[in-house]
Formats: sequence, structure tokens, C-alpha cells
Amino acid sequence: MLVLKFVLVRGQSNMLIDMKRVCMRLWDFIRFMLKLRIMIFWVKAIMKILNIEKNLIMRIIWN
Repeated sequence: MLVLKFVLVRGQSNMLIDMKRVCMRLWDFIRFMLKLRIMIFWVKAIMKILNIEKNLIMRIIWN
């Protein structure tokens, strides 16, 4: 009886550890995705700024 209880407790703690690990994995993945989206946003913003500057330079050169 005591052994069975011990096994059940062990099993539950293992499940909890697994859940924790899965949550950590998910959290890492979400953080990675957020970083990726922020990086893409900044790259797009920089490209836009560079594009505007390029257009201005082109206009100055042509005029």
C-alpha cells in the first residue's frame, strides 16, 4: 500500500516536472518568436527609412 502511494507520488512529481519542462519549452519558443517579430519589424522600419532617404537622394541628384 505504502509502495503504491510512493509510486503514485513519484509519478505525479515526474508529470509535474514534464509539464514544467514543456512550459519552459513553450515559453522559450514564444520569446524566440517575439524576438523574431521585433527584429523583422525593425528591419522593415530601417528599410523604409533607407528607402525614403534613397528617394530623397535620387530627387536631389535628378533636380
